[in-house]
Amino acid sequence: MVNGLDAGQQDYYTRVTIDCFSGRSLEAKRNPYREIVERLKAVGIPRDGVSILLRENPPENWGLNGGQAASDYDLGFDINV
Repeated sequence: MVNGLDAGQQDYYTRVTIDCFSGRSLEAKRNPYREIVERLKAVGIPRDGVSILLRENPPENWGLNGGQAASDYDLGFDINV
């Protein structure tokens, strides 16, 4: 055993970072967490080797379209999910 791994066992660690507007419900956040883990599992990354960090910022902290605050821009969708 080396570094807590049995011989032949690979060490996988994958971090997924998501930057998004704030306003989503906890359930709306849980769904992509599950989906990301399942999709990574399909390419051989074990579920327990995935760490997901979701960073939320209010729309006024995002600049879009040449320097316009996202809160002043019609995004075309509701961010309070």
